[in-house]
Amino acid sequence: WMNYSFFYVILLLQWTIQLKSSHFDTLGISSKASEDDVKKSYRKLAKIYHPDKNKNDPDAQTKFIEITKAYEVLSDPQSRLEYEESLRFGAN
Repeated sequence: WMNYSFFYVILLLQWTIQLKSSHFDTLGISSKASEDDVKKSYRKLAKIYHPDKNKNDPDAQTKFIEITKAYEVLSDPQSRLEYEESLRFGAN
């Protein structure tokens, strides 16, 4: 039964990782998006969810933070490469 338990734990971990949205999903772009596409998407979403425009909406502020984090990772070539490798190898 030990082998089956290990198998189910692995499946559960893979399922959990898949539930998390990626930085690409957060910005609404493809993983093949150019640096310019990353910047355009960030600017568009940042205008929508900026805290100054949504002072009474904590969800918008949370979304703005997620968008900014995604942009910081994907706009830097080295950070983006490391992030893409972590996605490829299952770490998130």
